[in-house]
Amino acid sequence: MRLIKQEFERDGSGFVTLYPEDPEDMWHIYNLIRPKDLLRASAVRRVTTEAATGSVNSQRVHTTFTIRVVSLDFDPQSSQLHVAGKIAQETPWARTGQYHTLDLELHRNFTLTKPGEDAWDSVARGIIKDSCNPVKSVDVWAVVMQEGLANVAILTGARTVHRNRIEMSVSRKRGTAGDHNKTMEKFFQTTLDTLLRQIDLNESKPILLASPGFTAISFQKFILDLATRTGNKALLAQKANIVVTHSSSGHLHSLNEILQKPEVISRVKDTQYGRESKLMDNFMTLLRKDDGRAWYGPSEVEKAVEKGAVGRGGGTLLISNALFRAQDISIRKRWVSLVDKVRDVEGGEVRTLSSEHESGRRLEALGGIAAILTFPLDDLDEDELNDEIPNGTLNGTQATKPRYVARADGMGGEENGDTDFVASQGLAFSELQDIIQKTPDESKAREWSHYYASGPHLAGKNLTQALWTRDRWQEFGIADSSIATYDVYINYPIDHRLALMESKSESSHSDSTESGYGVKYECTLEEDVLKEDPTTGLDNRVPTFHGYSANGDVFAQFVYVNFGTHWDYDDLVKANVPLKGKIAIAKYGRGFRGLKVQRAQELGMVGVVMYSDPQEDGEMTELNGYKAYPDGPARNPSSVQRGSVQYLATAVGDPTTPGYPSKPGVPRQDPHHNTPSIPSLPISYRDALPLLQSLNGYGPSASDFNQYWQGGGLAHKNVSYNIGPSPSSLKLHLVNEQEYITTPMWNVIGIINGTLADEVVVLGNHRDAWLAGGAGDPNSGSAALNEVIRSFGVALKKGWKPLRTVVFASWDGEEYGLIGSTEWVEEYLPWLSKSTVAYLNVDIGAAGTQFITQAAPVLNQVIYEATSMVQSPNQTVAGQTVRDVWNGHIGTLGSGSDFTAFLDFAGISSLDMAFAGGSDAPVYHYHSNYDSFHWMDTYGDKSWEHHTAMTKIWGLVAASVIESPIIPFSAEEYALALSSYIEALILKAVNSTSGLTQYLDGLRDLKSAVVALTSASIQFDEHASKLGQQIANNTIPWWKWWEKVKLYLEVQKVNEGYKYLERKFLHEEGLEGREWYKHVVFAPGRWTGYAGAKFPSLDEAIEDNDKELVEKWSKIIEARINAATDWLKS
Repeated sequence: MRLIKQEFERDGSGFVTLYPEDPEDMWHIYNLIRPKDLLRASAVRRVTTEAATGSVNSQRVHTTFTIRVVSLDFDPQSSQLHVAGKIAQETPWARTGQYHTLDLELHRNFTLTKPGEDAWDSVARGIIKDSCNPVKSVDVWAVVMQEGLANVAILTGARTVHRNRIEMSVSRKRGTAGDHNKTMEKFFQTTLDTLLRQIDLNESKPILLASPGFTAISFQKFILDLATRTGNKALLAQKANIVVTHSSSGHLHSLNEILQKPEVISRVKDTQYGRESKLMDNFMTLLRKDDGRAWYGPSEVEKAVEKGAVGRGGGTLLISNALFRAQDISIRKRWVSLVDKVRDVEGGEVRTLSSEHESGRRLEALGGIAAILTFPLDDLDEDELNDEIPNGTLNGTQATKPRYVARADGMGGEENGDTDFVASQGLAFSELQDIIQKTPDESKAREWSHYYASGPHLAGKNLTQALWTRDRWQEFGIADSSIATYDVYINYPIDHRLALMESKSESSHSDSTESGYGVKYECTLEEDVLKEDPTTGLDNRVPTFHGYSANGDVFAQFVYVNFGTHWDYDDLVKANVPLKGKIAIAKYGRGFRGLKVQRAQELGMVGVVMYSDPQEDGEMTELNGYKAYPDGPARNPSSVQRGSVQYLATAVGDPTTPGYPSKPGVPRQDPHHNTPSIPSLPISYRDALPLLQSLNGYGPSASDFNQYWQGGGLAHKNVSYNIGPSPSSLKLHLVNEQEYITTPMWNVIGIINGTLADEVVVLGNHRDAWLAGGAGDPNSGSAALNEVIRSFGVALKKGWKPLRTVVFASWDGEEYGLIGSTEWVEEYLPWLSKSTVAYLNVDIGAAGTQFITQAAPVLNQVIYEATSMVQSPNQTVAGQTVRDVWNGHIGTLGSGSDFTAFLDFAGISSLDMAFAGGSDAPVYHYHSNYDSFHWMDTYGDKSWEHHTAMTKIWGLVAASVIESPIIPFSAEEYALALSSYIEALILKAVNSTSGLTQYLDGLRDLKSAVVALTSASIQFDEHASKLGQQIANNTIPWWKWWEKVKLYLEVQKVNEGYKYLERKFLHEEGLEGREWYKHVVFAPGRWTGYAGAKFPSLDEAIEDNDKELVEKWSKIIEARINAATDWLKS
């Protein structure tokens, strides 16, 4: 800002003429102008005149007005300043006393007169001096981005200024990779051009690049590659100034989160923002020491100044510039006088903090004023208490004001450990986090794993493990641990057979029975016993079978169906491959096994055989020179994947009691609405080889089909992957005999009651496995859960009582169809719907080194924060956290684990986490006898560090949700996710072959609804953040109980907003054709199962080219989105 003219009188009155040049100047002007000042500036006024003929003429007149200021309105986003007042000097266009609003603009002079004695006080003159300093400059540049969106901002000494927003359409990765790359390059170029138009490359200033995922990293690479390619040395020299970090979104509000990251703090420490943040940190450190050298609050600080404690030798007055904007001039003079006394009389330091910076907001939460003293003072607050409470007593008891003790987590608490607000008791949050980080022990995780994986524990046959688990939890300190029992309908194997039969003569080719055929190959249907792996040779080991597979004895030709996906079957139908009456041979992978059987049954096939092809094993194959387990990391050729073939995309839980709990005596329905009527068997690839080889030369080859049919991993074993069908001389004899019974299942439930009984957090893992083992699935998660509970038990022994009630669950029957968790949710649905904040699931805790997670979008930030606190077992650089080595991708929840009933049926925000193997990791023998303790101890997690890392992440996520006074959700994250989902649907409709473009208006209405939701979400999150700050700084004295009640009610309302947000997306009538699923946003894909679908019924209607259903579900979803918006606004 340029100072054009300045005249100050001896009495402190006078005027200045200023010329604002930068948006930040408007912020300084806002802090300079006060009510009763005289402001002269250019204006535009609409004037209406009437001619003698009676005609009326209206015109805009450019003039200059002088007003006496009444009020100011500053928009920090647009940096616009509107000053309202009364006309002080009459003009031809306005009479004295008329109201007018002057809009101050950049590059236009204005004159400000402050009449009266001492009007131009030291603070006002300081603002003129600082804002007109010709050497002032930008402290930090920042680009907060995500694919297709970038926000360019500057961080100055006074505030954060939003300079530009770049928004472009980017081709989705699902399409052609080249299109995506081209549009991203264009987006990066536009963003860089925008940045370079403003930045001075000759200055060395930090440049922050932040995004979710890898967008910021890719942008940095684009900048440096471009600079190298074009020889732009000035741009290349900025390499050292660029700081790349993670943000929860590409929107500007994420900048506050970014600026708190250690790698950013270290780079901005020499800026005014960094110095002020460090100053507030120092103050809070002194406050925590409680040694009398740090005080806050107007009365306390004024007393400290009067006693000469804020002077030379380290005394510092911290004051928010918001205090100088007081409407009452006497209040402003109070603070100016205090500043003058500290600086000019006592010789202390005065630091005026901007309320537009994080440090200033922290100070405002303490009342806007604080001081670091040169010597300690005690009891500065006693007189204030005695003034507030007559005679210094309350209800006949001597009153003592509780001294505020700052906690490391930012939550205030009294010295005895209780908080001044509804909160947990006994431990500071930082102490709880420390316990969660230090308690988990690799040897303990190994001990728990060894117990669970030492013998068979099929669903309904593991009571001893349930009792053992309950007893351990009670020993850990969870006294309220018990067993919840359900009577469920499941199957156990009796007998099976699979044989390749060859006709003995031409005349027997057409036989539909086994007579006339001889055995060419008898499948073993067993896994090898390995002397190195003890549990593989147990006498009571579990046979290979499928849960809920139908009994049957079939003799038929067979067809190779690739992975047996819906699309694979469609390809075969289009190729006129006969399927009816045939047996399918399918590879595991690319979808849930039950859906492979479901589609085969729909097409008239009579049985399904599934095997694990080395194609899915990445680099770790015998073909690549790796030895098979137990001698090496490759797949053992005899390994068999067991598993359920329930139609989990239709419903989960006990198929005879859909929607209600399986208790003794309840009515039961026919299970076949949700289970197959044709038999199926799992086999090893060693048993599959003779079957596949016998198809060589029959029917088309997989190479004749699209890319999804390529890449089979047995070609080197003389398998050409011909489709068949097999000739009539070669048939399979498939026998499956199962016992179906109704039997008890046992969930173990542990409870820690919190201060808030109506806010509950549930942590769960299932205990049952298909085999004598299960060291990965599920018992790596079981071991982690025990360690989480043991950690919380340590906290309980130290006096901790959680804010929210905590429920731990060890589910039974997950493997058959998520039975234990589903029946429990169905039984307690009213209570869960009313109380539950989140469900946190871990199934396979550790079966590899790569952290993966899926979650409801509201939980994204909680995951990022927790993973940023836990040291990675996979460090390539010392000190790396799990977040550092993880790609940051958070997937969409589908099904296949116990979160399903919570999210898709009850509308409870959920997550699932795991450490899994990558393409270069030892093969994990999923649902095989080789998912054993020996495999885990030798290959899976030899150090057991991934077990404890998972424990820590799980515990920290839980602690955050349990302990944060404001539930740490992000409504905006949800809205942004919905926006991306709808964009994908619009693209799908545009690409439809059946004229669905006529329904694009309906889809665009959804987009408009999400825009409204996004706006409401941002406002809701901002309100929640402000409440959180208010609680964190705990400035309400305890005797002002009515203000605490008001704050508590506001917090309760916000928390209900977050808690019930997910429920607003439930449609009571259920999804199209699968009524058990209620969530209109998330469900398992109808033909994928494991993988999640977004807006499933609408997506399927577009996929089916069903115009009527597109219209129906567009309206239903729009209504649910609007309901969520209205909920947040209310």
